[in-house]
Amino acid sequence: MENDECPSAGLLIWPEELSVGNSVLDDDHKAFIDLANLIMEWRDDGVIASAVSMLEEYVQGHFFREEKAMRAVGYRRLAEHQLKHERFKARIKAITQMYQDGMKSAVEGLPKLVLDWFADHVLKDDLQYKNWINDGVVDGRPLAFLALEADAKQSS
Repeated sequence: MENDECPSAGLLIWPEELSVGNSVLDDDHKAFIDLANLIMEWRDDGVIASAVSMLEEYVQGHFFREEKAMRAVGYRRLAEHQLKHERFKARIKAITQMYQDGMKSAVEGLPKLVLDWFADHVLKDDLQYKNWINDGVVDGRPLAFLALEADAKQSS
């Protein structure tokens, strides 16, 4: 059913047991769920296009923030963690590109992909750094700035 109206309040709620013990990183994780809800619930192309672009930016910025904090504390599983991030970023980038190229169906499974990956990744990987990361090592700047910084580092 096509509808430009605001959908019912969020279908998915971030569970407290997925907290990594840092409010900035937890807020990033909550934003992923919010974006998945937007993509799942809205039928307006403008909202979906915006949410898909935001998701790509959030992935880039959040992963940069998380990896930067891990580097700061000498987290021993950083390389493994980065590899998982790179694979997921590539999937999101490919879906975003297909959607932007006109394949509107590319986003149909995106909320499930995001939520399944997110829950699995946080439970298996992110919670492992919970006792390593403290507030002093987490870059609290907005994700948009971190995404730009991450892009600049990848380009150089």
